[in-house]
Amino acid sequence: MHPASSTIVCDGGEPVPEPAGGDSYGRAGFVGALLLVVGLGALFAHLLNGLDGRFGSPVRSSELASAPAEPVALVEAPNVETHDTIADVDPAGNDAVPAPTEEEELGRWALDQIDFPWEETLPGWRISFYGERPGLYGLTLVDDKHIEIYVRNEQEPELLVHIVAHEIGHAIDVTMNDGPDRRRWQQARGIGTEPWWPGEATSDFATGAGDFAEGFAFWQAGPEHFRSKVAPPPNEQQLALLAHLATDRQP
Repeated sequence: MHPASSTIVCDGGEPVPEPAGGDSYGRAGFVGALLLVVGLGALFAHLLNGLDGRFGSPVRSSELASAPAEPVALVEAPNVETHDTIADVDPAGNDAVPAPTEEEELGRWALDQIDFPWEETLPGWRISFYGERPGLYGLTLVDDKHIEIYVRNEQEPELLVHIVAHEIGHAIDVTMNDGPDRRRWQQARGIGTEPWWPGEATSDFATGAGDFAEGFAFWQAGPEHFRSKVAPPPNEQQLALLAHLATDRQP
């Protein structure tokens, strides 16, 4: 038994009235048609689901928006030819580092002539090269671990090597040697009455420290400019002792 009026709402629109006549055939035909439409819709939806299973789910616009962008290609910097005389560029992008001066270039050359591994033996020490300073060839600043070399105009290259080696000899003495080491050198060289240390910023050729530094320069730069005033050039046994004292020794 049906109600006097049955209403079917489609998609939220206006009510659809029953067909006129109200007989069972009309109602059955209408219901059959409606069922046919619903069945076709279900079949169509099933087919679409099957296609989604074969080819994957469709991509939503929101997924496209969140997809990673293409990686940005890094542009390779052009090759730049550099030479020792061209100013180096500060890696931090600040002002360029000045090109080496003539004194620095001569000093680098002089250091290249010295075989002794002074940078490994004297960690923390540095060597700087400056222009001429009246009365001085070089200074060893012990507290600062800094050697200053004053390059004179028209100075013989071999003399510059000797001076650099002499100052490195001082750095080795104050870093490696102790009292017993210095007494061994004095005994081997036949000196004992002369002071070991020179006065502040004075010539050291008449001291034990100066003789040790001159012996090191003799060892590294040759005999041409040997200038110790307390003993002759070192012999083979004395050079062997010097090499031992200048080496990083185990206590």
